[in-house]
Amino acid sequence: MQTLALGVTPPAFSFRALDKRPYAPSAANATALGKIVDMLPDAEVIDQAFDLQPAFLGVLSNKCLYLDSELQLDTDGWPDGKGKGDKSWQPTTSLQYADNATSLNANKVPYFVLPLPKSWANSRGMFLGDYAAVIYRGKVTYAVFGDEGPGNLIGEGSIQLLRALGEERLKSNGRIENSGAGPGITTIVFPGSGQLAHRKSEETLLAAIQSEGERLFTAMA
Repeated sequence: MQTLALGVTPPAFSFRALDKRPYAPSAANATALGKIVDMLPDAEVIDQAFDLQPAFLGVLSNKCLYLDSELQLDTDGWPDGKGKGDKSWQPTTSLQYADNATSLNANKVPYFVLPLPKSWANSRGMFLGDYAAVIYRGKVTYAVFGDEGPGNLIGEGSIQLLRALGEERLKSNGRIENSGAGPGITTIVFPGSGQLAHRKSEETLLAAIQSEGERLFTAMA
C-alpha cells in the first residue's frame, strides 16, 4: 500500500468506469427478442454521439442494425400535417412509392427514420424501403425505412408507428401532440429487405411491412 506524504494531494480517481454497466434490454423486450439477446455481446458497437443518445447502437453478427432508443415523432408525408403542431413537418418523405411521386403518409404507414448522410445507412447495407421490427414494452410491430433525418438524431418514427406501439399522438381536435415515446424502444433493421414491387401502392406496402417484417423477425427470434 502506497503512503502519501503530508500535504500531497492524492491522485484524482474517476468512478465512471465502475458505474458503466453492460447493456441489456428491458425484461419485457428481452422476452420478445428471444435468441437475439444472445447476439448482443458480439455486436459491433457504433460509437457515435447523438443529441438523444441511444442506450445501444450496433450491428449484429447477421448484419442487422440493433437500436435501443427513444422514438421521436416524425409527421413528414402526412397530407394534413401543415400547421397541426409539428413545426418540422414536411409534405414529402425520402421514400416514395413506385411512381417516384407519392410520399408515405405518416398517419397511415408505420415508418422509421435513419440519419443522413445516405452513406450512414447505405454503407451498412440498409436502404430506403427496408423493413424493421420495433419492440416496446414487449409488444412487437413492424415498420419500413421511410425517411431520412438530421445526422445528429437517431430514433424517430411516424404517427402510425407510435400508434402501433400504443402511443397515440393525434388528438381529437386533429392536432398532433408533438412528443416522442420511450426510452426502451428496440428497433432491428433488416438490411436489403425492401423491394420496389412492394411499393406499388399504400395497400401493397402495408401488407409487405407486416408479412416481411414478421417473417424476418421470427427467423431471428
